[in-house]
Amino acid sequence: MSTSPGGPTTSETPHLASRGRRGVAPWVPATLVLTVVGWGGNQFTPLMLLYRDTLGLSSVTVNAVLGVYVLGLIPALLLGGPASDRIGRRPVTTWAVLAALLGSAVMAAAPLGAWLLFPGRFITGVSVGLAMAAATSWVKELSSPPFDHAAAGAGARRASVGLTAGFGFGPVLTSAMAEWAPAPEVLPYLLHLAVTLPALLAVRALPEPSRLSPRRSVHGGPAAPSVHRPRFLRVVTPAAPWVFGVNAVSIAVVPLVLSSAVAGHGLAYATLLIALTFGAGLAVQPLARRLDDPGSARALLVALGVVILGLGVTTLTAASLNPWIGMAGSVVLGSSYGINLVSGLQEVQRIAGPRDLGALTGIFYALGYLGFLLPTVMAALAGWFDYVAMLSALTVLAALCLAVVARSSRSGLPQRD
Repeated sequence: MSTSPGGPTTSETPHLASRGRRGVAPWVPATLVLTVVGWGGNQFTPLMLLYRDTLGLSSVTVNAVLGVYVLGLIPALLLGGPASDRIGRRPVTTWAVLAALLGSAVMAAAPLGAWLLFPGRFITGVSVGLAMAAATSWVKELSSPPFDHAAAGAGARRASVGLTAGFGFGPVLTSAMAEWAPAPEVLPYLLHLAVTLPALLAVRALPEPSRLSPRRSVHGGPAAPSVHRPRFLRVVTPAAPWVFGVNAVSIAVVPLVLSSAVAGHGLAYATLLIALTFGAGLAVQPLARRLDDPGSARALLVALGVVILGLGVTTLTAASLNPWIGMAGSVVLGSSYGINLVSGLQEVQRIAGPRDLGALTGIFYALGYLGFLLPTVMAALAGWFDYVAMLSALTVLAALCLAVVARSSRSGLPQRD
């Protein structure tokens, strides 16, 4: 049996390869890494109103802190994906966990100076970007023979569930601690440090399934040649920004729009919207599996249709300032997120070649996170346009994206078993 300094390789015995040293399928710890890193990425969101009130920050500043996360995340996605294709999933995922620890440590120090929120969120963005690019690909590979014999598409669904669980559970727990625990600007980050440290051991123990050596993977053109495939450009790209764009609208824009309507209960209401958004995103993912059709973009078309419906409900929320309508909008937007994420990852994993799975996954997520900048852009434009107008414009834009995807729904299909 051959080994590597970081742990076992694909040449391990079938028993070890398929179940791991302790009888746990290897994809499970890899998925949990996505969960703890996703937890760190979203734990700031419910504290936005708290920071605004306790640190005296403006809404524009708070949304800028939210946005700087994307500035760290997108480069990490674009660089981390190709790096994981070249040097392996384990090193890049390890960097992601280390960055998650550093990011939470810096955020915990923010009471010493509000400026620390900016580097803290930037580092956290780097951690999430590296993990999403490398660990998502790792889960996909560990969900395939010889490690696992699940049905096609299982890797995409498992990675999506792990990530969504972290994105949802982390902020809900953070909100509860902010409401009832002491030192709400510090304690949530310390808890995240405690649960993330074991991920370093989990990463080291996982097999490295990549069949490409570093030397072989660096030859032969761009890092992600599959990005030029027509199906990626015409089907995946128009839908991708709505994956996280709808979440940003639900969990960041709606609480601010309704802040006067829920005065005195802003944190609790923001927490509820987060729970509804990611809860719906998790619950709908089995439906996304059934909707997926390798011969068409049916699932993505459904996802974009739900995006349009959700933005329409959210526009009504902004017009009526009704918290109940806001809750309904969050459920619809969260459902679109769950379908879009799973379906987009399945498309990417069908399109990607053997040498650029990590790179193409990173590009998909980077496109998705462009939508996460929506709250920052909308806050900056709020002096000229009201939220009803801006949300209406987003609804029209989503309809245009649906038309583009529909036009190419059955074209450019990968010719691969």
